[in-house]
Amino acid sequence: TAAAAPGLQVGQQAEPLIRPEHVLLGAAPGIAAEIVELVYLGELTALNLRLPSGTTLWARQITGHDLRRGTQVSIGWKHDSARIVPA
Repeated sequence: TAAAAPGLQVGQQAEPLIRPEHVLLGAAPGIAAEIVELVYLGELTALNLRLPSGTTLWARQITGHDLRRGTQVSIGWKHDSARIVPA
């Protein structure tokens, strides 16, 4: 399970915090996402991803994968990579 921020109370509004380098493309089972923007950063590519809910998040991947804007991908992360923080 994900670690909760210190002081977070049961019933309090919260959301997950996941660093971009911990977002895994091709995770199965995973969450559907669409690539809406790619930013090449040399050996890394930053990906702006949109979930079906409209929420967006950033991921960073090694450059070289055949990724394009509009591509549908599956994403996930390891449970210990997420932190639960107040909303």
